[in-house]
Amino acid sequence: MSVSIRRKRTTCAKDSVARIGPSGHAFKEQLLRALPNTNVKLYFPSEFGVNHYIHDFKHEEWDAKKHHYELTTQLIPNIKVCRVYVGLFLEDSIGPWFGFFTKQRKYEAVGDPTKRCSYTSIFDVGKAVAILASLPIANVPSEVHLSGDTKSFAEIAQVMGKAGGGPIEVSSIEMAQYKQDVLSKPSPTPERYLRFLMGEGKIDHSETGLGNANQLVEADGTFGAWMSLEDLAKATHGMPWGDTDWQPSV
Repeated sequence: MSVSIRRKRTTCAKDSVARIGPSGHAFKEQLLRALPNTNVKLYFPSEFGVNHYIHDFKHEEWDAKKHHYELTTQLIPNIKVCRVYVGLFLEDSIGPWFGFFTKQRKYEAVGDPTKRCSYTSIFDVGKAVAILASLPIANVPSEVHLSGDTKSFAEIAQVMGKAGGGPIEVSSIEMAQYKQDVLSKPSPTPERYLRFLMGEGKIDHSETGLGNANQLVEADGTFGAWMSLEDLAKATHGMPWGDTDWQPSV
């Protein structure tokens, strides 16, 4: 199982909707260029992560997504485009790559450990996109933030501790220096960048953060409950990725 860098692999089975997973940016562009010759009415680009349009730095992966979106405005002006941001994947994110050193029972935040971050289950993302795809085109927003659960490092430590993780030490490292170090040594993988984005509150998809469209996908009553950090804690006995040894890419 891959870590937080993993992206959802999806293909389109509906004749009025197009989605594609991480098969490579060149292939995504080929698909995009073919769309004007189809009857597709709604297109979900391969976002399904953080809203990188609000970042104050460059990164090759997110820059490629920005370029892809710019192409949609040029190539498919008559097709509705909906960018879906889900924060971090719940199943993959409470691990050492983001400072959750479960094996050592230590959590290390970048910046304020009470800053909140949003986590959404991969399965809930799939359900949400299916519901969005079934809505009347006019009712689909151009951007959608979703949040399965939103909690801080300190809150997650309490949740995991109660579920069997035991006492968890929560500490923090200074934000400005960490961010400067990351930006001075560019990495093709995003985990180091995501750590300071968590601390900046730029992955907070709560109503008091970037907001979310949860009610839009819940409206018809078919969605059910979002998977929460409490659910993850119960499933892992408070020790998600507890047997994982990991070294940063840089």
